[in-house]
Amino acid sequence: MQRVRRDEKREHFFGSIVFSDTETLSPTFSRYLIVDGQQRLTTVLLLLIALRDQACSSAPEKSEARKFAERFLINDNCEDLDMRRKLVLRDKDDKTFSWLIGLEEEPLPAQKSKKIEIAHEYFKKRLDKETSLDWVEKSLKRLRVVDVHLNPHNDDVQQVFESLNTTGLNLREADKVRNLILMRLEEKVQTDLYKRYWQKIERLFHRHPEQLENFLRDFIALDDKQTSQVKQDQIYANFRLSFEDDLKERTSLEALLTRLWEKAQYYAPFVTKSESFPVFTDIFNKIYALSAAPIAMLIMELLHLYKRGHTTEKDVKEAFEVLESYLFRRAVVSDAQTRSYWVYFSRLAYTLNEDDVLGSLKAGLHVLRESNSPFAFPTDDEFFDALQQKELYPKNVCKTLLETLEISWNKEEPDMEKCTIEHIMPQNENLNTDWKKMLGEDWHRIQHEWLHRLGNLTLTKRNSELSDAPFNIKITKVFNDSPYRLNQYVREQDTWNEKSIKTRGEELATRALKIWKHYKVDEESLRTARLRLLGSNGVNLEQTKSNMDELALDLFNKFRLLVPHNVLEVPKPKSVSYHNRKTAEFVCEVLPRFKKLIVLLNHKKGTPLERKITKPVVISNSNEFKTIQHSLYKEQSNLCITVHSNEAVRFIGNLLNQHLG
Repeated sequence: MQRVRRDEKREHFFGSIVFSDTETLSPTFSRYLIVDGQQRLTTVLLLLIALRDQACSSAPEKSEARKFAERFLINDNCEDLDMRRKLVLRDKDDKTFSWLIGLEEEPLPAQKSKKIEIAHEYFKKRLDKETSLDWVEKSLKRLRVVDVHLNPHNDDVQQVFESLNTTGLNLREADKVRNLILMRLEEKVQTDLYKRYWQKIERLFHRHPEQLENFLRDFIALDDKQTSQVKQDQIYANFRLSFEDDLKERTSLEALLTRLWEKAQYYAPFVTKSESFPVFTDIFNKIYALSAAPIAMLIMELLHLYKRGHTTEKDVKEAFEVLESYLFRRAVVSDAQTRSYWVYFSRLAYTLNEDDVLGSLKAGLHVLRESNSPFAFPTDDEFFDALQQKELYPKNVCKTLLETLEISWNKEEPDMEKCTIEHIMPQNENLNTDWKKMLGEDWHRIQHEWLHRLGNLTLTKRNSELSDAPFNIKITKVFNDSPYRLNQYVREQDTWNEKSIKTRGEELATRALKIWKHYKVDEESLRTARLRLLGSNGVNLEQTKSNMDELALDLFNKFRLLVPHNVLEVPKPKSVSYHNRKTAEFVCEVLPRFKKLIVLLNHKKGTPLERKITKPVVISNSNEFKTIQHSLYKEQSNLCITVHSNEAVRFIGNLLNQHLG
């Protein structure tokens, strides 16, 4: 507008305003849905409100400016409050906007729209600085727009909206999802569904809008059992691909919105740190500090099963404690980035058993270790060794470790608000003579190896007083009067050296094992989890078959007819594996090749199958297949058999039936 003012002959292109018909509510007034241009219209109308207010407080000759402004704000001779306003916004934005227009008799609510208020105040200040309001009115009259009028019966409103938003300032992914769900609907239906579902979801995340997008991403992943996390800018596209069919019918759309609203109530309390589940608030805060986003989907699913009555408060709390132990142990043992955990936590969420929630969680963690995953739950030995041997001071969990150890000794939580981490043996590379003498001739190695380890770390509020002081001074000045049990061993020592650091480290590590415990899982839960995990890793069998040539497909179909009924079939993109339904143990894997199959049989030492195959097998009545070629794979210990003929298929089928009884 400043540019327009400088050149009185100049007009300003305001852009396009795209709107769609809604039902006509009266012979006098029509109502339209703004598809694109909402922010520009709102901004101009806020300027007009400021212009009207300024004109009202000025001389009478400014009444024309006031009339000009009000003409674009209010429909005269209309009693309906919503219809009196020329522009209606959403939720609390609209409440504040209506109040500024002057149509609300009630005081402005405490939860007012900050965005609307800030914009209005900005225009008021700018107008106060101007000597004339005429130029504002004249400038507004020189705005030029292109209006695009859509008919929802003939035009795809959502498609137009997407095309318009491929350039310029991108909308948030959550806004695109909201528009996808609601925009195609009639106004009354749209407003109804928005207020009953989407508005409530937005309110859960109103202080953390980025978490709403994370929720949508995890909701889609959980619904589709996705094996990788989609990128932030692909959430909308992913949502549309997954739920396009649900958006076509009112019943299925409401069912989708119901599920979104229900799951959002279990996702938001964790990521926004609200207290919707006060009984879990403390454990949530601990887990959140260790890993927020990657674990949120699993937290959501556990709370969902809890609220549905599939598990008890006691069991779900233990499940959260197991997850806290897992995350804390991993933070001590490994330096891996927590964002890499998403794929493992999502897999655990997919395989939770509503008939055995706690057991299936523990079993799922156990299966990670069985698969030699780099993210397996650290054992007691691994955790104990890491606590003593790792440099803990640089780790984010170091202060939490020391504080939790201190709390574990006290029935009442001690005051540690201003505590800092103190190195008992100083960090200064130029140790004073007293310290060098106490540590001995090998002081440099001892300081280098043990400085940042658990045994040499403690808590104090008087860190600045200690500095590099000799050990006896530290004892006298601080540790003798320290209220913390963490320092008891320290003040009992006459000297501080490698042996005392090691001894204290072992003592504290032993106590840590009792706080961040390992879990116990029963065999039945473990068996069920193995089978559910196998099932979740599979693909459609037809996808696997599509990669086979005619002969390989024929051999495979005949092989399947001979597979025992107590074997679970798990199709993969390029192979099919088979597992014992009772134990989930691997039995064999079929790999299609050109005009043949490769079959890998479980041939681990001591198994029944290993005892049945003691020498090369020859099938003499086949022209195509003379010898079953076999060799032991050192890494997998599997028997590799090349299958060219029906005789070989029958042989393997009989072998499996004998092996599995």
